[in-house]
Amino acid sequence: MIDSDNWSPWSADGKELIDVPPAGKIEDYSEFARETMARYPKVMAHLAGREAANDNCPPVTARGQIISQERLRYLLDYNPDSGVFTWRNPTSRRVKAGRIAGNIDSMGYVQMSLDNRDYRGHRLAWLYVHGYYPENEVDHVNMVRSDNRIENLREATREQNARNRIAYKSSTTGFKGVIRSRDKFSARITVNRKPIHLGQFDTAEEANAAYEAAANRYFGDFARAS
Repeated sequence: MIDSDNWSPWSADGKELIDVPPAGKIEDYSEFARETMARYPKVMAHLAGREAANDNCPPVTARGQIISQERLRYLLDYNPDSGVFTWRNPTSRRVKAGRIAGNIDSMGYVQMSLDNRDYRGHRLAWLYVHGYYPENEVDHVNMVRSDNRIENLREATREQNARNRIAYKSSTTGFKGVIRSRDKFSARITVNRKPIHLGQFDTAEEANAAYEAAANRYFGDFARAS
């Protein structure tokens, strides 16, 4: 039989003996649970303390919904100068506050799971700072996918994001938009899904210069020649 006067929800090694859902309300327990818990005043006090401690906790994100800025800022801290997220209020007992959140996925992006949904770090950084989840893509200016400093991020359409890429490894010239044509080098650029021929040149460098000038004219800040 449990001694209700000396009962503690903590074991000798500091581990919690009962598992109370953080968002749960005492009133929501079944009649049997309420009657049972009422026998042990310290249990009830512990539950009330857990509930009071979570009064300022934003609700868990509903299934199918995007996490809110409020909920995100409650769970995580974000350093805009380093681009790193750390746990502020961990959702797992195995994670301590201050620990770096997320990991690098197979594509090179920072990824993390919040409220049973996977997110990429650059999109969360945008939400954390600007207050809204981006409808379009978020481009890494320096093309380093794990560099989530806020100054390295910008909203972009899929087409704009695709422009900020270097030449493919399969390129025989090493320059974006430049192909070898017999003893000449041809430069071309695609704008609004339409290819534009920029001319033929004696060297790959000359063709690349033509492509770079066209990219700056058509693509502005998203232009990248090679």
